[in-house]
Amino acid sequence: MLSVAGATGLAALTLPLASCGNDPAGGGHTDHHGRTTLSWLMWSGGSEEQQSWLDAAATVHRSRPDLTLELQTSSFDDYFTNLGTRIAGDGAPCLVSMQSLRLGTFDETMVPLDDLIADRGIALDDFDPNALKALQSDGRQMALPYDNGPLLILYNKDMFRAGRVAEPEPDWTISDFEQTAKRLTRGRKYGYAAFPNSEPMLSMLATYNGAGAVTADRRLSLTDEAMIEAFGWYTGLVRDQRVAPEISGNTDNSTDQFLAGNAAMVTTGPWDILNVNAEADFTVGLVRLPAGPHGSRTLSAGSGFGIARSCTVPEKAFEAVQILTGQAQLTALGAQGRAFPARLAAQHAWYESAPKGAKAALSSALETATPLVTTENWTEVADGIGQYGGQAFNGEQSPRAVLEQLQSDFGDAP
Repeated sequence: MLSVAGATGLAALTLPLASCGNDPAGGGHTDHHGRTTLSWLMWSGGSEEQQSWLDAAATVHRSRPDLTLELQTSSFDDYFTNLGTRIAGDGAPCLVSMQSLRLGTFDETMVPLDDLIADRGIALDDFDPNALKALQSDGRQMALPYDNGPLLILYNKDMFRAGRVAEPEPDWTISDFEQTAKRLTRGRKYGYAAFPNSEPMLSMLATYNGAGAVTADRRLSLTDEAMIEAFGWYTGLVRDQRVAPEISGNTDNSTDQFLAGNAAMVTTGPWDILNVNAEADFTVGLVRLPAGPHGSRTLSAGSGFGIARSCTVPEKAFEAVQILTGQAQLTALGAQGRAFPARLAAQHAWYESAPKGAKAALSSALETATPLVTTENWTEVADGIGQYGGQAFNGEQSPRAVLEQLQSDFGDAP
């Protein structure tokens, strides 16, 4: 998964090897010379990230001169709306970039890759098993992953040192976390930055008491008593314990609060860590989530590349997917900080630019990480949590009332 800052409209990128024109019929075609052109839709947060994906398209062309990718990008916030619109209008790209949390919405529009994987002899053991599982639907592999990672806690070592607070140990508990956050909260400086964001918040709820928002059969379950209890605790970090700042608006600014030195701890994933480490004017530490009664738990999420059912040249598209998720390409993305590579042998490139202690923290988190299961309408659910969840944090509505409303709006009636 990628951390996306800022917004671009649907951006047409035109270069000799990764151009954007009228989409080929069915998202791809092969001419009478045997040269294949494939359309590829991807999200991007700015010119540097766009260039990374243009470079990836160029890598495909260098590896297979008969393949040319026509790349289009949009902001992450707009990407899945654009993808849905294009699929509905018979304008789907051949190559589909897919985040694991949104797979349930699009899986029936994608080609299961299992037969292609078997025919090409792809060694799935080379991938993180959680990364593969996150991009499966009913046991079918719908995309090959390029990144994946667990949620963990980043902390400001300088604030800990200034407050004479011991840094968290890998075996710390929820009680330790609460006491640490309290000791670091002074005036308008807080121990933690919270927000009703799906992956970070749900990971904290899972480690608190094992609560989950979605059942194994992908049904929304926000009014389960364990969920209500965990959500009440997490929102209480703002409302009751006051160790995190109040929620302002619907935009997640928890990482910004951390970077500004206004919060000593924040929950995020490896897709953000290298950027945060590069931007921070303090020393960044990492630790797995604090343990609740069932031990430390966390969720993982990731992204990958698949093929639209409407693609008329799926075998050629899979050749591109192989290169985009190959060792060389994922090593390059890891070195750039664009991804925590889903290929195990490429992860060293990410670690080389990561903060000290990152490997131990991520390895520890991966031991207990499980893919975040989502509903078919997860985009709407996540937006609803972000829009209305703040009312529970700020004390405008009870945690139970907020969850019951969200369940009523987006799932089965409680």
